[in-house]
Amino acid sequence: MIVPWQKPPRGAQINQAHPLARGLTSCVLMNEQTGRVYWDYKQHKALSTAGAGYPDWMGDSLYFDNQNEAVRLGNQRELIEDGVLTVAINIAITTDNNIWLLGNTVDDYNVGFRKYYSGSSLSIYGYEGSSTSGNTAFTAQKLLDRGYHTYVIQYGGAAGAFLWEDGRSLTPSTNAARYAYLHDGRLLTCGAGPQHTGRERLRWVMTWNRLLSPAEIQLLNANPYCMFRQPTDIGAFEYVGLKIPIAMHHYNLLRSA
Repeated sequence: MIVPWQKPPRGAQINQAHPLARGLTSCVLMNEQTGRVYWDYKQHKALSTAGAGYPDWMGDSLYFDNQNEAVRLGNQRELIEDGVLTVAINIAITTDNNIWLLGNTVDDYNVGFRKYYSGSSLSIYGYEGSSTSGNTAFTAQKLLDRGYHTYVIQYGGAAGAFLWEDGRSLTPSTNAARYAYLHDGRLLTCGAGPQHTGRERLRWVMTWNRLLSPAEIQLLNANPYCMFRQPTDIGAFEYVGLKIPIAMHHYNLLRSA
């Protein structure tokens, strides 16, 4: 059985009936712990780095500490529908610098997510049509404690951009960033961008071509690998003498949402 703190073994299959599997476009768990390719469990293909450098493995995470150390996640057709996108990352930021966590292969600023200089500011950059649509800034209270945290970045179209930290919705200071278009061959990447050096350790990254609901974000934060549970794990039937597993409760809540 997959437990919340344990990554699924390499070769595990996503349960397509799970609510969090709906609209999932990329799922990279960093299970390899060696080498320079990274398996996408949703797209069923090996991803590669986007720049000249290569991140280092640190246990079950990738450490990005130089410019152009980024992993390609995919292009517009693979990842995004009408510019609406959710990205979830589990990451430890290890320095108080201006660093990119999510960007593209051209110039960062068209679309992306970064820690902005000193302090606890995180900014989401949007892209609409052929020009940047600005950025939305958030204050993340846990940003500087050097520990792992889950950030859920949402491009909501006309509704604006949203950011969650460990299941808690953060209040934006502007409402400028909206869409996540990746035109002209741009690829969405995670890690250090071409213009900034990163100092972060990345455990996993997932993308959806829709906005996750608050209940789904809470479940993802509590159990990021729950979509790898197969039907017997999520309570398709009762075990003799045992109660239905707690995961079935989560599953029914989301299914009825």
